[in-house]
Amino acid sequence: MFNLIDNIKNKINNNDGFYNCHSHLDRAFTLTEDNFYLSQADLREKWKLVDSIKHNSSEKDIFKRMSFVLSKQIFQGVRGIVSFIDFDEIIEDRAYKAVEACKERYNQINIKYANQTLKGVLNREARYWFDFGSERCDIIGSLPAKDGDKYLEHLDIVFKRAKELDKPVHVHVDQFNTWNEKETDIVLDKVKEWGLEGKVTLIHCISLACHQKDYREDMYRKIKETDTKIICCPSAWMDSPRKEEFQPSHNSITPVDEMLNHDIIVGIGTDNISDLMCPFIDGNILTELKNLAIMCRIYDENKLLKIVENSKIICDF
Repeated sequence: MFNLIDNIKNKINNNDGFYNCHSHLDRAFTLTEDNFYLSQADLREKWKLVDSIKHNSSEKDIFKRMSFVLSKQIFQGVRGIVSFIDFDEIIEDRAYKAVEACKERYNQINIKYANQTLKGVLNREARYWFDFGSERCDIIGSLPAKDGDKYLEHLDIVFKRAKELDKPVHVHVDQFNTWNEKETDIVLDKVKEWGLEGKVTLIHCISLACHQKDYREDMYRKIKETDTKIICCPSAWMDSPRKEEFQPSHNSITPVDEMLNHDIIVGIGTDNISDLMCPFIDGNILTELKNLAIMCRIYDENKLLKIVENSKIICDF
């Protein structure tokens, strides 16, 4: 029986394998029967709620969780993975030590990591751990929304650091599926301002789909002009809550179908795996590819293969 995803799986496994562009390995499989109810909270609340998990996680605990996920990824045929890793006053350097230990142990998969800025970058403690993490990581990480109305100040600190260390940047943007968000636009302007063309990757861009077609087309042109890459994590946003807003009809996902038509480099990731953020995601990269194909109606095998190829470009910088 014909199965498009199986066809792609066979072709990829016979060549370079799969690449997972975005994950949070240090918090994977932390979901329990006792904390499951917290997964129903708003995303901004979850940014704080995960502190309890981080506080109770030893370096050994984190290493075990990462090892479990990496073993599953290798079994799936994943050859490279990018993970955000928490660096803050709660977890301190425990997740960092665990991921470094995993890099030494698992030579079947290329592991690269970014520093998660779940506490922002503006207050004294947050800035200390941002600087600490950015010196050690492969990628500078950013979550501008965590610093609220000081979004631009956050980006200036992150992009200045990227220039100083000559490292690429991965930025979480437009996660709330609303026309009120224009984070993609804001970050692209900052990419130009700091001369970081070709060095920045945007993660999610969900809210782009909430805007009118002319605006979306303008954004695609800006993405191309700045040589910016995009990461889509399909399952992470399927549960976007209902809103009483008037906006274009769309699925809650990065508008990958339109981006591919503009020859934008779009890769795929799993995002959080069985934790408070994404309780039902199991880390299967083929499930993510299938959900992307369904939600964006991409039934062209060559386009799906292109996403897999693009994922290697993003992971193998």
